[in-house]
Amino acid sequence: MAFASAAHEFRNPLNSILQSLELLQQYVRSPEAEKFFAIASNCCNLLLFLVNDILDYSQHDADKLALNMDQLVSVESAVRECIEILRFKADMKRIYLSSQFSTRFPESVLLDGNRLQQILINLVSNAIKYT
Repeated sequence: MAFASAAHEFRNPLNSILQSLELLQQYVRSPEAEKFFAIASNCCNLLLFLVNDILDYSQHDADKLALNMDQLVSVESAVRECIEILRFKADMKRIYLSSQFSTRFPESVLLDGNRLQQILINLVSNAIKYT
């Protein structure tokens, strides 16, 4: 439980870093700076997802995990965001990440978008790690 308390404390600084990066983005001009900006943003987002995972595990252990199943979520957008977050990790291993959806795939699905993101990030992260 102490680890979950520490994870909760990590969220505020991570959110501040992400907000600072958003403000900084307008000043990024060179392609090299854009690359480093993207790496910093993606790594920070990944850390935030990991912290949220830790908090969710502690809620699950305490039987207090709640699902928010009343959101219409674009699975395609969630997959694209996951790929962007993990692109740096994949690039380091020279793995090309892409996604493809059928035109018949629904635009949005009723589900818990946060849990979908967690599942996608865990799956893709493990795929990168073990490839």
